[in-house]
Amino acid sequence: MGERSVTIVVQGPNGYLSPIDYRAGPSVPTWNLVVAHLHGAPQVLGPEETYATLSATVDHCESGRPEPFRMNMVEECARGIAPAVTGFRLVPTRWWAGPPGGCGIEVLGTPPGGCWTHRQQI
Repeated sequence: MGERSVTIVVQGPNGYLSPIDYRAGPSVPTWNLVVAHLHGAPQVLGPEETYATLSATVDHCESGRPEPFRMNMVEECARGIAPAVTGFRLVPTRWWAGPPGGCGIEVLGTPPGGCWTHRQQI
């Protein structure tokens, strides 16, 4: 059986835009957001790499707190739960980013030199 491809949809920043923010008019209020669709074959991580990724993610998310939580504070419990988590890495072979249902940029894979090729969607 060959590699299975998946699509992961992630949402970026979003927020209200007032008509005052536009230079040309007349305008109406809108909500601005961006999404990305990432396509590729997931690479399942082993237990140790999954645990290291979980720990690094917690470190990152807790970094702004005055007394950050760390996974090693509950090492035995965390290692007991970690096998129920399937960690994976996705190196996209193709991705699209833009507003939902609107124009965006589709990237169509990486050639051997590592440069992205893309086309503007309209």
